[in-house]
This record gives sequence, structure tokens and C-alpha cells, in this order.
Amino acid sequence: MTNKLPLYILVLFLFAGLKSSAQRDTININSDWAFLIDLKDEGNAGEWFKKPLSKAKTVTLPHTWNVEDGTNNHYGWGWYQKKMIIPANWKNKHVVLQFEAVNHTSYIYVNGKKVGENLGDGFDKFFINLDGKLDYGKPYPQITPILISKFLLDLASTGLMMVVSSDRLL
Repeated sequence: MTNKLPLYILVLFLFAGLKSSAQRDTININSDWAFLIDLKDEGNAGEWFKKPLSKAKTVTLPHTWNVEDGTNNHYGWGWYQKKMIIPANWKNKHVVLQFEAVNHTSYIYVNGKKVGENLGDGFDKFFINLDGKLDYGKPYPQITPILISKFLLDLASTGLMMVVSSDRLL
């Protein structure tokens, strides 16, 4: 038994080293979002998710439109959009958008294609898997979450993160 103890310790360190080699990076992408209220409910029919939002203002998440003049009584769609370069070296990694909370319903588009949706209560975190849905290394893919808020009218969020990992355990 005493002769096997160093072998057990070596095996333990090998497994510990394998687990620690998996890397997970979390990137906060809360700043510099384009935001536009859809006062006439024309964004879905006009496919705003396929093009840059015109006349949008820049906001930082968390953002609540119902505390702003002119949109404090808006019951309908709000559009958010962010352009960013997804590094080419992320191609073989597991990439996930993590929403801290969205109140109420959201549809998520990347480069004009729907990648997910969520019907939430404004308090729960949710994730959108982006594996196979990104153009790595190309300039300016668009991430476009659109929200319809029927109850509290806000993006009740503590933030939006992009989680990039070489492991598959998110």
C-alpha cells in the first residue's frame, strides 16, 4: 500500500491538471449598444434584425427604457443591437451569450438569423448557444436582441456577458 501512494498522488495531480487546463473567459459586453424603441411596431415586418438600427441611441446595459422621457409608457418592442468582431481564435471554442435577465419576451438574432428566444420574468438568467452561428474573424457581426415588455417595460438586467470556453461544460 505504501508503495502505491506516490502513484495515487501522481494520478491525482494529472487529473487536477487536466481540469485546470480548460479555460473559460467571460467578456462583459454591456457598453455601446444601439437602442431603438419601435413605436409603430414595424421592426419585425421591416426585418430590423438584418440591418443596422437607424436613428438609434447608444446605451449601456443594464438599461430601462420606462424611466426615460418619451418611452416611459411604451408597451411594445424595444430593439438593442451590438456590433463586434468575434476573434478567429474562438472558432473551436464554445461561445455562449449570457443574459442576466430580460423582462419580458426576447428574440435573439446574430447576423440577421434567429439564434434563440426567451420568455422570462425579468429575474432569471438565460443562455444562448452560439456554436456554429458566428462568422469568426470577420468584421462586425450584429447581435440583435429584440424585446417586448408587456409588464415592467424594461431590460431588467444586471448585464450581458459573452462566455467563451475551451471546455464544453457551461
